[in-house]
Amino acid sequence: GQSSMQREAKVPLLMLFSLTGFESAAVVANVTRNSTKTVPVATIAGTGFTAEVRTGATGAGQQRHA
Repeated sequence: GQSSMQREAKVPLLMLFSLTGFESAAVVANVTRNSTKTVPVATIAGTGFTAEVRTGATGAGQQRHA
């Protein structure tokens, strides 16, 4: 398995990757089928994923420093 440090090093990359969708959504909205439904759902899903990763990373950091 991976060490705790290796796992923690991946968190910022996941956070950055998940936040890039906000800029990209506006660019591809005009070529997406049913964009009035797809873009908002994808944006909310990306925000939820970011919140999950952030919550997990914060909890892991607090447990490690406790």
